Amino acid sequence: MNFTFLKYTLGEIMESRNKKILGIAIVALLLFSSALYYYNDVAAKNTAGTGPISITDATGVTFTFNHTLNRIVSLDPAATTTLYALGAYKDVVGGSVYSAYPPNSTVPNVENLTSINLEELVNLTPQALLAPVGYFSSSLRKKINNKLGRPYITLNPQNMSSIEQQTTQLGILTGTEENATIINQWMNTSLSDLSQATSGINVSKELSIFYFEYSPGYWSAGNGTFINSFFQIAHLRNIANFTYYHEMKLSDIANASPDVILLDQYVSNSSLANPIFNSTPAVQNHRVYTIFNDNFFDEPDVRVVYAVQWLIQKAYPSLNASIPQFPISLQYPPTTGM
Repeated sequence: MNFTFLKYTLGEIMESRNKKILGIAIVALLLFSSALYYYNDVAAKNTAGTGPISITDATGVTFTFNHTLNRIVSLDPAATTTLYALGAYKDVVGGSVYSAYPPNSTVPNVENLTSINLEELVNLTPQALLAPVGYFSSSLRKKINNKLGRPYITLNPQNMSSIEQQTTQLGILTGTEENATIINQWMNTSLSDLSQATSGINVSKELSIFYFEYSPGYWSAGNGTFINSFFQIAHLRNIANFTYYHEMKLSDIANASPDVILLDQYVSNSSLANPIFNSTPAVQNHRVYTIFNDNFFDEPDVRVVYAVQWLIQKAYPSLNASIPQFPISLQYPPTTGM
């Protein structure tokens, strides 16, 4: 089983936050030659471990610090989730308005995707800023760097291996490497268990699925999208035979005759009020499901495991798609929001 999650892009962050804006932009990876960024903050306290420590971000830049960090601004919801899961949320001093986990956060938000409050950012005195690849324009990133004078660490997990790598890197950054190892072991065990549960499903037995991602129109996600990788792991055959996001024709949906229809969180059941859908096996067999929480499906962090498990449980309820309990005790467990 190849546990590959394809591109995590700015467009996919915008999916859940802006209710699936049309024309989702696929942000290309920024290709930079490796560089070394050394940051010496003699005034900061080394509360989690000794240094020096080094991590390499998604653009290939290596950052070296004298010690683990305890003042981080995270504009990446997936990174914020990971930091919380690691037990390092106490080190987050600023965040994004789009972060939903952990809930009830009192961490101040310093941006809203299109703009950032530079004065507040500076006042938070962070030791580093975390953000996804392509999150801001190059001119705004330069302005942030000039104003903040602190490392701008870019993140972009694209597959299970890089999700685990990000967990490890954030563990190094905050002195929680032991928890990172425990979490990665849990993810591997969980996906192995799910793979074992679905091992008896061969190609001829796979159910077909139509993911109704956006309306008006019948927009869906094809190859090269994050959620399509979940379908592959869950042994669901996507009827969308195109790359990225496109609007499907009703006739094509009817011809594909999907066994399962998956509605995005922001797509109403009333969108299926067309006789064509009534003739599909999905409707006739009551296999129409609504995603319980977009964040589990859009953000590359530890919670993607639960999204895959949920898909298998819905599509193949007779299978024992169980996974171990999350190994770290948290006030809000990763299942919060399911």
